[in-house]
Amino acid sequence: MNQVQQDRVVQLNLAADQRNAGRDYHEHGSAGTVQQMLAAWDMEKLDCQAKTNPYMFKIRYGFEATTAVRAQVVDFQRRYELSDLEIRWLKRSGHIRTTRKDMRIDASRTMPIIGWAQVGFFTLFIALMVLQVAFSGAPEWKQGLGLLLLTGFWFGIAWLMHKLYIGPWQILKQAGVIEGSFEAKPTATAKEPR
Repeated sequence: MNQVQQDRVVQLNLAADQRNAGRDYHEHGSAGTVQQMLAAWDMEKLDCQAKTNPYMFKIRYGFEATTAVRAQVVDFQRRYELSDLEIRWLKRSGHIRTTRKDMRIDASRTMPIIGWAQVGFFTLFIALMVLQVAFSGAPEWKQGLGLLLLTGFWFGIAWLMHKLYIGPWQILKQAGVIEGSFEAKPTATAKEPR
């Protein structure tokens, strides 16, 4: 090979995932796992895959759906700029309801009310149990252990009630799905000539 040929390196980019680097080797990059695809692919490619591939949709959102419903879920997520985890929790809590042909959003105000009522009931119940443990004749270490277990139990119940009832409704409200809760973002206006 003469000097002119050595200085000249040609790289070809073929499609989005492969290339030929200087005639020495052929490189093709592809994700090894679905998690790598979710981390590396852009949102347009992920959305297209979620609409057409039921396996990818189930891994991404945590539930199965028909082709029409998959397209509606992806469009809903893109419209309100929700994350995959938020869609999962909306589905788990029952705010996203799917049938064979369509997807509906249930944004009733009774869900957070039920959540707060349950948190209040369990708070009262745990407070009575704390009083019973505190005024019992058990040794001090047993009382401390009982109070610690009751506190952990209360935090677990409060977290679960928030995730299932209160949090999803707040997600819908902040995203603007619930009417009257969306705050319009200021838009840039063009300056008028003087």
